[in-house]
Amino acid sequence: MFACGPFHIPYIRIEGQCVLTNKAGSSSMRGFTIMNGQFPMEMQMHKVAQALGMDPWELRFINAWRDGDQGVSRYVVRGAGALEAMKATADMAGIQLPDRLLAMSSRGR
Repeated sequence: MFACGPFHIPYIRIEGQCVLTNKAGSSSMRGFTIMNGQFPMEMQMHKVAQALGMDPWELRFINAWRDGDQGVSRYVVRGAGALEAMKATADMAGIQLPDRLLAMSSRGR
């Protein structure tokens, strides 16, 4: 469900498989695989930005979920906030984003 992170990727196909073992779960299932999948997905986004000669922040801003986008498992995104979170993160890190990125909103495309 969250394999593509908080990004709108309309032409994505993801195959997954659950495996039953005789081992008990080792941690809480509330955030199941979100962090495990998020790190490699973010690394891939960075590589894509480099290959395109694009700023990684801009690539993420352009493709971030907005309200009304459709997720990987066909759910409709409501209450998106990735853009606002990225703006706050950049601000806390002392990164000056261009005005065109600051003008973007998660309230729709």
